[in-house]
Amino acid sequence: MNNLSWLIYFGGVCDGLEGLFVSLSVLGGLVVVIQSLNNEKLTILPIVKLVPLLWVVAAILPTKDTVYAIAASELGEKVVASQLSDKAKKAIDAWLDKQIKGEKNERSN
Repeated sequence: MNNLSWLIYFGGVCDGLEGLFVSLSVLGGLVVVIQSLNNEKLTILPIVKLVPLLWVVAAILPTKDTVYAIAASELGEKVVASQLSDKAKKAIDAWLDKQIKGEKNERSN
């Protein structure tokens, strides 16, 4: 797989990961609330420490659309920089020149 393939794959994964991180952070927050309501000691300390980290990860994780836009940008950059692109531009310019000359000849007749 090339970079473009990995970006498309990551786009699909990001969609699910955001929901997972948000769900885990909400679950961790509920554990803290329930334990504090029961006046229990916070025995699940590692989960409590992870909640802010999960919020940050969920916030900075790019959306599927953003990753796909990055993939399209990468592909567009390669296409524009290719020799085929240069040939296509020259062919279109030549065709347009012929069309413009043809229209001028038709008008003068």
